[in-house]
Amino acid sequence: MNILSAFRSDKLTTQPYSRRLAVGTLCAVVVLVCLFPVNASSLVKFNFEQKYFNEKPLEILDHYVVEMNGEYHLFYLRGNPAVDIGHAKTIDFKNWETLDPVLEPGTWDNLAMWAPHLILVPSVGWYMFYTGVNTSWAQQTGLAISTNLYTWHKSPWPVYHPDPVWAEWDESTWCHGRDPHVMEHNGKYYMFVTAKTNNNQGAVGCAESDDLLSWNDIGPIYVHDSWHVLESVFIMERNGKFHMFFTEEAVNGTSHVSSAAACNFEPSWRPSLSLS
Repeated sequence: MNILSAFRSDKLTTQPYSRRLAVGTLCAVVVLVCLFPVNASSLVKFNFEQKYFNEKPLEILDHYVVEMNGEYHLFYLRGNPAVDIGHAKTIDFKNWETLDPVLEPGTWDNLAMWAPHLILVPSVGWYMFYTGVNTSWAQQTGLAISTNLYTWHKSPWPVYHPDPVWAEWDESTWCHGRDPHVMEHNGKYYMFVTAKTNNNQGAVGCAESDDLLSWNDIGPIYVHDSWHVLESVFIMERNGKFHMFFTEEAVNGTSHVSSAAACNFEPSWRPSLSLS
């Protein structure tokens, strides 16, 4: 039965005026569509793919994105506390392919994993630094290496934690040593982490390395004037200065300091309001 034969004239005469009007309008629309067909290319198209990534019902927390061969790879914490480090990829940040998780807790990082950070070393591969947390909530930096972003080889031991000589750090209790950020400068690698001094002051700890495997603690490069813990450190170079961004416990927004110390990483950072 087609649309028009469903509305017989004997039924139309027994309907109230409003219903007869509605049926008449529908018939007119059908006739117009038949007489004046519309090309499919002229129809409005909608992309209903979401502009964000999720993996329900898990929470998606600390994450990092890198590009390889025209694809963007997302590494992220799966759950809170994180059960492992997840992996997804996209070419347009709308359509996502969820892949197998890449890292899971081991012997020393058996409680949680936080804050993945990746760098590419030419002719070697990708290095992923992350925070490993033990059952006492002590935080250290772990490392995994990959040549293709899919298969990762994880170090069986941590590669760095703040030195107890200056930092409030003890493997048997809650202590700060998280959110690693690694950068290369003049042939050396530098790692920055959240830390706290023995005087209960928030700080950014720093270590240096020639090979990304063995790290030498060189102390704090920035010490806050209060107990506020400094997290999610990010450092960039611009116009001969080094700019450090971080979040501050109990303070909204992102804080910023800069240094003209030619990246010698001495405690010479000063407050700054401009990136000029």
